[in-house]
Amino acid sequence: MDILKLDDEFVIKNLSELLKNKSTGKNLLPENEVKNLKPRSQKSQDIQSLRTRQTAEVFSPACLCKKMIDVLDDEYKNLKWQDYINLRCIEIACGEAPFIISRYDAETGQEIEIENRVGILDRKLKVINENVPYRDQWFKFALQAFRSVYGYELQADSLMIARLNLLLTFVEYHDYKWKDFSRDSYFRDCLKEIVDAIAWNFWQMNGLETPHDDSQISLFEVQDSKPKFKIRDWQNNIEGEFTTMSELEIKFDFCVSNPPYQDDVKNQGDRANPLYHKFMDAAFELADKVELVTPARFLFNAGQTPKAWNEKMLNDPHFKVLMYEPDSKKIFRNSDIKGGVVVTYRNNDKYFGAIGAFSPFPELNSLLHKVRALEGKNSAYLDSVVSSQGLFKLTDLAISEHPEIIQAVGQGTGKKIVSIMVEKLPEVFVSTPPSDKSDSYLKILGRVDNRRVYKYIKRSYVVDNDYIDAYKVFAPEANGTGAIGEILSTPLIGEPLIGVTDTFICIGCYDNLIEAENTFKYIKTKFARAMLGILKVTQHNPRAVWRYIPLQNFKSDSDIDWSKTIREIDEQLYAKYKLDKNEIEFIETHVREMK
Repeated sequence: MDILKLDDEFVIKNLSELLKNKSTGKNLLPENEVKNLKPRSQKSQDIQSLRTRQTAEVFSPACLCKKMIDVLDDEYKNLKWQDYINLRCIEIACGEAPFIISRYDAETGQEIEIENRVGILDRKLKVINENVPYRDQWFKFALQAFRSVYGYELQADSLMIARLNLLLTFVEYHDYKWKDFSRDSYFRDCLKEIVDAIAWNFWQMNGLETPHDDSQISLFEVQDSKPKFKIRDWQNNIEGEFTTMSELEIKFDFCVSNPPYQDDVKNQGDRANPLYHKFMDAAFELADKVELVTPARFLFNAGQTPKAWNEKMLNDPHFKVLMYEPDSKKIFRNSDIKGGVVVTYRNNDKYFGAIGAFSPFPELNSLLHKVRALEGKNSAYLDSVVSSQGLFKLTDLAISEHPEIIQAVGQGTGKKIVSIMVEKLPEVFVSTPPSDKSDSYLKILGRVDNRRVYKYIKRSYVVDNDYIDAYKVFAPEANGTGAIGEILSTPLIGEPLIGVTDTFICIGCYDNLIEAENTFKYIKTKFARAMLGILKVTQHNPRAVWRYIPLQNFKSDSDIDWSKTIREIDEQLYAKYKLDKNEIEFIETHVREMK
C-alpha cells in the first residue's frame, strides 16, 4: 500500500519544488531516494526499534492527536471561521506532521477517510468546505490555511514525508469538494502556490540551541559557524532569517507536538540524556498556548531532567496536566516509557495555579495538603533520614591491596560497594571472618543470583559513615513497577556493623533497636506507602521519593503507640492527619497490606 502515492502525476510534477530547502537552495534528499520513502509505520520493525532506542521516537496515534487538538479547538470555538483558518500554529519536531494532517494513523499506517481526519489543517479545510460555495474563493482560503501551519524536523526523510502528506492533503480535499471539476490549469496554478507554502513552512532543523550536529552542517549555508534559516511570514509578507528559535520573530497562536524524548548520547551513568524539556522550553518561546505529550517523570521530580527545571514547571501557575497515563503502552503501543506519559498544556494568558506536588489521584493530593497543614512548612519528612544510594564505599587501602576490584567491576561504579563485588571478589568479601579476630569485619548485605546474601569485609576497607555503627532499616533501592500501593520487597533491620551494597538504601540512623523497629513498622503501614506513591512512579526508591512521608517520633514518648499492630498504627495515623472516609477508603483499597 503506497499511502504516499509517489506515482501520482501531481507528486511527480511538483517533486523538485517539494524537495527544495528554502534556506540553502539544495534538496533535502537526492531525488532518486524519494521513491524509497516509507512512513515509519511501514519501515521494518528493526528500523523502528532503532530510532525509538536512539531518540525515543514515538509517533502519535490519531486518537491521541484528536484529543489534544480538541483541547485547542475549544479555546477558539467562538472565533469567526475566517479568523479560525488564519490561526498560526506550529508542530515542533513534527516528524510526519500527524498533528497538522492525518491522512493515515502515524502509528499504524491505517488510512483515514477525509470525514474522519483530525489534524489541525484537516479541521481548517473542513471549515472552508462548509462555508465557501465558490471554487475560486475555496482556493483563496485553502491557501491561507496552508500558509498558517508550520513545522520543523531534523530527519530529512520524515520531513519529506510530511511535505508529501501536505501536498496530497490539498489534492484530496480539492477532489472531495469539487467532484465535478477536473484538475484543470487553474488547479495546477493554485497547486504551485500550495507547494511553495509547504516548502517554506516545513523546514529542516532540530530546534535546540545548537541547531544541528556536525553531520548536518553541509546542508546549510554557514555564517560564523552557524546556519542561517529562512522563514516566511505570510500575513505580513516578510521573509526573515534566524539561527536559533529564540531569534524567530514570528509569534504563533499555538504549538502542539510530541517532541523527541532523549538523545542517543549517553551520560556518565550510561543513561540517555533527556531532550524533551529543551523542546518544551523552545515551544514556550514560540507560542502563548502550548500542548505537548512527553514523559511524565519530571512531574514527580524524577528522571534525568534538571531538578531546577522540574521545580520551575511544577511551580508555573500557567501550566497544567491534561492527562497522565502511567502505562505508556496504552498510548504508544510498542514503547515502554518508565514513569508513564503526560499531556500538558501551558497558556500564558490563563492562571491555573501551580501544580506543586503532582499525583494522578486527587485523594493523594488531598492527603498531602492535610499532612503539610498539620506538619507545617519547616517540618522534617522521612527523606531526611534516608541514605543516598551507594552509601557504603571502599577505601583507598582496599583498592591498593586488591587491584582486582577495578578489574572485576570497571571504573563506572567508582568506589561504591556493589553486589557484583560480593559475587566476584571472594578474597575481599568472605563468607566467614577469620577466627583469630586479627582484623575487625563488617557484615555486608548484597544480592547474588537474585538472592540476598551476607558477606564479610574488613572494617578498614570501608569508608566511615554515620550508619555503620547505628541501627537502621534496610530497604531495596528498587522494587515493583511504581504502581500505587505496591508492597516493598521485605525490609530488614540492620544492626551496628552491618552494611549494604548499592542495591539497598538505609532508613534511620539510631543508637537503639527500638527506634529502628518502630521505623520498620512505619514503612510497612498503608499510610506511609500511600504517601510514598506520590513520587514513586518507577521501580526505583531513591531518597527523593520518600520526601512527602511525614517523619514521626519513633521514641517511647511518641504520639503514636508503636507497640500496636500495623493495622492499628494505620488507624492512629488516619486519626492524627484527620483523614476523611473517602481518603481512608482510597488507601485501604489501593495499598496492599504488609505483614
